Amino acid sequence: THKDTLHFADNIDPEKVDFIHCSLHIQEHKTVDSIKDFIKNYNLLQKRGFKIFASYLMYPHLIRRFKKDYARFKSLGIILKPKVFWGNCARFKIIDSIIFKKIRKFFGKRFPEMYSDRQKRLIKSYIEASSYDENINIKKEHCSKRRTIDLSLDKNWLNKLPSFKGKKCLSGMKFIKMDQNGKVYRCNDEQHHYLGNLFNDKIKLFNEILECSADICSCPYVGYRYVLQ
Repeated sequence: THKDTLHFADNIDPEKVDFIHCSLHIQEHKTVDSIKDFIKNYNLLQKRGFKIFASYLMYPHLIRRFKKDYARFKSLGIILKPKVFWGNCARFKIIDSIIFKKIRKFFGKRFPEMYSDRQKRLIKSYIEASSYDENINIKKEHCSKRRTIDLSLDKNWLNKLPSFKGKKCLSGMKFIKMDQNGKVYRCNDEQHHYLGNLFNDKIKLFNEILECSADICSCPYVGYRYVLQ
């Protein structure tokens, strides 16, 4: 919904963009116009040739309304991809304030571990339905297999995020993580592996495959792609 979306669409070559991930936070859209802007910009980027998809974070309190939102956006040509929520979800609204930020872990429930069995079944069915609808409705060049982020994999960690600790991973060679200042690291979980700064062209990638040292992979889409199983 950012005002620069049109400028981006007019000035960036779609062939230089692997994909655009649009995360729909439905409760942040307080007005009908806000949702209309999301839909308008999504369709604009797709029309200009960008490979684009939209995700819907499955907060526990949103699962019951997802089916309705899914049908609404599907009728407009947008297939929402359910995304499993990772992290703490507070039991009480007040816990979301800054004052209670430090004690959120005490009052909150840890997800995906705390999803109920019914919620897990629903989320899995929604993931499968969206993958089917995407294959039917979206052109082949938008296939999820081309993306680094393949949300159809989310059904694999409905119980907990995976660990690849001790396994050899191609991150640092075939994949890197860059922050907004151009600093490059092996991945999101191993920032002690500093590889240089992209803005000054001084980057040194690994010349050998190293083992993962992270207890939990915070980006398992990357893990599943680059860990040598």
